[in-house]
Amino acid sequence: MTAAGNLGVRGEIWDEEVDVVIVGAGEAGLPAAIESADAGATTIVLEKMGTVKSTSTAMSLGVFSFAGTDYQEREGVQDSDALYYQDIMNAGKWTNHEPLVRVFLAHQLDDYNWLTALGVKWYALRMFGGGSVPRGHETDPIEQLRILQETAEKKGVKVFFKTRITELITDKDGR
Repeated sequence: MTAAGNLGVRGEIWDEEVDVVIVGAGEAGLPAAIESADAGATTIVLEKMGTVKSTSTAMSLGVFSFAGTDYQEREGVQDSDALYYQDIMNAGKWTNHEPLVRVFLAHQLDDYNWLTALGVKWYALRMFGGGSVPRGHETDPIEQLRILQETAEKKGVKVFFKTRITELITDKDGR
C-alpha cells in the first residue's frame, strides 16, 4: 500500500510505501500498529489530532472491562468468562450476536495481560451497568496511550499527527 501526496504533515508533500496504514492513534489503532510491526509489516499510523493526548481515547474514563484478572483476584472479586457471558447477554436482553460475544470473551483476558505486560497500571475496579461483579479496570488513559505510542515507535512504527484522512484510494479490487 502506498500513502502518497500532501498528507498535511507540517505542510510537507511526501510519498512513503508501507505494508499497513492505520487511521487513528487511539485504543484500537496503536495496538493494531504494534501487532502489525510484530508480524513484520512496515506500518504507519495517521492521526488527525495533534498528539495522543487529544484523541478520543485520551478523553475517555480509562475504564476497561475484563473478567478473571489477577487484579480482581487480589481485590477478592470472583469472576469468569461464564459469568461475564451471562452479564453481557442479560444486559443485551439476549439479542446480542452470540458468536461475537464468544470471540470477545475468548480474547479479553489476553488483552488485559498484554496491556499489563506493556506496563499499563490498573488503579481501581468499578461496577458497570449490567455487571454482577466489579470488572471495570481503571487506568490513566493518557499514560496508557503514551505506553502504546512508545511501544509502537520502538518497533519502527511511524506515527503522524495532524494528518486528517478524507479519502481512501483503492485499486480495481478494492485494495
